[in-house]
Amino acid sequence: MNSISLQTNRTSSLSNTDAFLIGLRRTQLQLQQIQEQVSSQKRVNTASDDPGATGSIVSLQSRQRQRDADNAMLTNAGAMLGVLDNSLSSLSSDLVQRAITLALQQNGLSDPERSAAAQEVDSILQSVLQVANGDHLGVWLFGGDTDNSIGNQLFAETVGGGIQYLGSTSNLKAQAGVDGLIDLNSNGVEAFGTLSLRVKGTKDLNVLPTAQTRLDDLNGALDQGIRRGTFLVNVDGAAVVVDLTDANTLGDVITRVNAALGPTGSIDISGQGLAVTVAAGHTVSISDIGQRNTAADLGIIMPDTSGPATVPAVAADLDPRMTVLTTLASLGATVDWTSGLRISQGSTVKVADFSSAVTVQDLITAVDQLGMGVRLRINDAGTGLDLVSAVSGVKLSIGENGGTTASDLGLRTFDLNTSLSDFRYGAGVEATTTSANDFTINLHDGRSFEVKLGGISTVQEVIDTINDAATAAGIDPADFTVSLATTGNGLRLRDNTIGGESFKVTTIGDSWAAQDLGILADAGVGSTINGADNAKVQVDSVFTNLKALYDALEKNDLRGITFAGEKLQQNQDQLIQVAASVGVRQRQVEDLLSRNQDVDVMEKQHLSNLQDLDIAEAITRLSQLNVQYQASLQIGSTLMQQTLFDFLR
Repeated sequence: MNSISLQTNRTSSLSNTDAFLIGLRRTQLQLQQIQEQVSSQKRVNTASDDPGATGSIVSLQSRQRQRDADNAMLTNAGAMLGVLDNSLSSLSSDLVQRAITLALQQNGLSDPERSAAAQEVDSILQSVLQVANGDHLGVWLFGGDTDNSIGNQLFAETVGGGIQYLGSTSNLKAQAGVDGLIDLNSNGVEAFGTLSLRVKGTKDLNVLPTAQTRLDDLNGALDQGIRRGTFLVNVDGAAVVVDLTDANTLGDVITRVNAALGPTGSIDISGQGLAVTVAAGHTVSISDIGQRNTAADLGIIMPDTSGPATVPAVAADLDPRMTVLTTLASLGATVDWTSGLRISQGSTVKVADFSSAVTVQDLITAVDQLGMGVRLRINDAGTGLDLVSAVSGVKLSIGENGGTTASDLGLRTFDLNTSLSDFRYGAGVEATTTSANDFTINLHDGRSFEVKLGGISTVQEVIDTINDAATAAGIDPADFTVSLATTGNGLRLRDNTIGGESFKVTTIGDSWAAQDLGILADAGVGSTINGADNAKVQVDSVFTNLKALYDALEKNDLRGITFAGEKLQQNQDQLIQVAASVGVRQRQVEDLLSRNQDVDVMEKQHLSNLQDLDIAEAITRLSQLNVQYQASLQIGSTLMQQTLFDFLR
C-alpha cells in the first residue's frame, strides 16, 4: 500500500543565503587569483597557488640568485685577470725585454753611450715600479691577499735606495663554483721574486724537551708525532692503564705515568726524551695496547725491568720542533746571545740585540724592530732559523758583532762553509782558466807566495789553500795568518813580518779570483788587509737586477752588465710563466661563465614551465568566472527578495 511521507525537507532562507555567499566568495577569490596571475603573468604567486610546485620554484629561484652572484664575481674576476694579464705582458714583452736588449748591445759602445743606456734603464725601473704598484678597483694586482691598509705603495722605496715589498706571499682567492677556489691576482714573490731566501740557517739548534713542550710539537721517537691514546704500565705484576687521550704537554705525560708508578719508580725528562727509573725491589714494564703506538711514540716501551735501574740508558730523541714559544734555555746548541747579530743592508748597519731575549719570539721581535725589511723565521723543519729579506736593490750581509752569534745560529752570510758559487750574488769566484796561479801575496819582509784556487768550493778551502801556499813558501804561521773577520764579514789577512815592502795582494794573468774574494788590496805599511764582503746577499728580483744593470753601465763593468742581463732574462721567464698561469685562470673563468649561462637557460625554462602563466588559458578562465559571477549575482538577487509568504507556499 502506497503512503505519502508527512516529513518535508525545508531549508531556511538564512541557510540558503549562507550557501549563496560562500559560493559567491569562492568565485570572487578565484577571480582575484586569476586577475593577479594575469597581472603578474605568473601561475604561482603564493605557495597556496600550487603547493606541489612551490618547493621546486623556491629551489630554482635560490639557485638563480646564487648563480647571479657567482656570475658577478666571475665577471669581476675575469676583468681583474684581464688587467693583470695586460700588466704582465707590458712587463715582460716591453719593459724587461728592452732592458735585456740594452745589456746585449753594450760591447763596443763608448762611455757616454753606456751612460745614456744607464739612464734609460733607470727610466725602465720607474715604469716597472709603476706597473707593479697598479691596482684594479682598489685591489693590488701584485699584492696577493694584502689589503690597502699598507698605504698607497705596495713596492716602496726605502731610505737606503732599496725597494721593499709590503705585500703577501699568497694570492687573493675567490670561489669558482664546484671548481673550488681560483687566484684573482698575483703576488710580488711569484711575479717578481721579491724575497731572498739564501740566508738559511745551517745549524740545528737542537730544541730540548721540557715539561711545557706541547705533544703537538714533538716529532716523536718514531717520527710519527705523538699519537695520543692509552698504554699499560705493569707494576709488580699489576697492570695500570695510562690514558693520554686528552694530554697536552710532556708535563701531563709525566704526571699521569708517575701516578701509575706510585712509589715503585718515576719518569722524567732525560736529555732528548723520557726515561723511567725503577726503585729497588720492584719490577716495571710498559707496553702499548693492541695496535696503538702511544708509548712507542714517547720512546718508553720497556720489558720487565727490576730495580734499581733507569730505562732507557739513553733516552729516545723526541725531536721537539721549534716554535715561537720555545725558550732559548731549552736549546741544546751553544749560542752567544750577548754579542748580537750584525745586519748590514746597503749603507745601513744595525745590530739585533738578543741579550734580554727569553723565547724565539723575542729574537723575531728584536729583528723586526730594526725596521730594515728583514725578518727571522723558524725554518720549515722546525730545527733552526732563517732570515728573509723583502728589500730589493740593496746588498744584505749578516755578520758578527765581535762575538759568534751569527755563526752559532748558522746565519752568517760569509762563514767557513759559504760556497764560492754564492759570491758576487751567484756569479761566483772566477779563477784563472789556465794552469797559472791566481794571485800573489807580498809581505813586508820582501817574501811572497802565489796561490792557485782551482778545484775548491768553500771559504774554508780558500783559507786552507792560502795557508798551504804560505807554508810551502817557508812562511811560518807566526808571520802570516788568514781568517774570517771578527766584526762584519770578509777575509782578514795579517802580515806580522817587519820590512820596507808593501803588504799587498796582486792578481796574476786573467784571474779575477783575488778581486772576487775581496782581497785585492795594497795595505802599504799596514799589517792587515780586511777583505771586502763579496758574499753579500741580494733579493733576486726584477728591481734588483735593473738596479745592478744600471750600476754596471755607469761603471763600465762588462762582467756586471752581462751578469745583470742574464739575471733579467730569468726574471722575464718568471713573468712569462706567471702570465701563462693567469691565462689558464682566465680561460677557467670564461668556461665557468659559459657553463653557468647554459645551466641558467635550462633552469629558467624549467622555472617558466612551473611558474609562468598560459595567457590564453587564463583569459578563457577569467571569462568563465565572470559569467559565473554574474549568474551568481542574479540568482542571489532573486533569493534575497523572497518573503515569508514565498517560503510558506
